[in-house]
Amino acid sequence: MKKLAIILSAIGLLSLNSCSQETDVKAMLENSETRSEIIKTISENHDFMTEFMATMRGNNHAMQMMQGNKKMTGNMMNNNDEGSQPNEEDHSSHH
Repeated sequence: MKKLAIILSAIGLLSLNSCSQETDVKAMLENSETRSEIIKTISENHDFMTEFMATMRGNNHAMQMMQGNKKMTGNMMNNNDEGSQPNEEDHSSHH
């Protein structure tokens, strides 16, 4: 009976331990489908997007990329809920 209790305890501990596996974020992001789903989820959630933008502001590389691509930055700031539709400025610059 004592052996059975020890074996069941060991199985229980091993089961609980397997539930707490750490996630390898880089490995997840290497999968394009997973990465796309993560990006979509962040972009569709106000709190996640606010946190993401704050993180970008605190990252020199991200800020340099944003500053280096004025058109992208302008489109992001000007197209509140319009998706990727060009604004009037974009139309006038192409004529």
